[in-house]
Amino acid sequence: MNHPAVPRDADRADYYAATDRKHFGDPSTPGSTFTGDGINRLEDIVRLAEWQRGNLDGDDRLELIERGWSDPGAFLPDHRYLMVFTPGVLGVLNSAHVDERSRVKVIRTKPGVACSVVIDVTEKPATDFGVVILDKDGTVVTAFPGPITDPGVDDTFGHLEGRTATLAEIRELAGGEIWMNTALPT
Repeated sequence: MNHPAVPRDADRADYYAATDRKHFGDPSTPGSTFTGDGINRLEDIVRLAEWQRGNLDGDDRLELIERGWSDPGAFLPDHRYLMVFTPGVLGVLNSAHVDERSRVKVIRTKPGVACSVVIDVTEKPATDFGVVILDKDGTVVTAFPGPITDPGVDDTFGHLEGRTATLAEIRELAGGEIWMNTALPT
């Protein structure tokens, strides 16, 4: 069932479909995934947030920071961040905790977004919260389980799309540590 905050019109249809696959599909794929019963697409998580809050008003960025759940520098201006409490698995890892010789993949997980660096892991930790991000007009941009991390707006790794690299090479291009998506090996 549709929701007015998730307009699946021609301009957004492919992006929203890719978001559904990434954050509501198979938990072994790159990135964080909601795992709660009945939470299968963006509209489901938006309805849950609306039910838990009473509406889609407000902005929880300060609470996310105060709880230690998000990097204060990772929030985008002109966006609102709404917490929602439901199970999921985390699919992000800071590269500071990984050996520079590790091999990573560079993939584009959704159309129109920067490429992500993806590393295989043996397990993804569980979480009990997620975030719905809305733009200044109240339209859903995305939703995912876990903390707000650097959104990777610049396509720093776009020229490596589809390739494998060492983490040392990625750090050099980024000028330091980055947040990576994690995936379970297939």
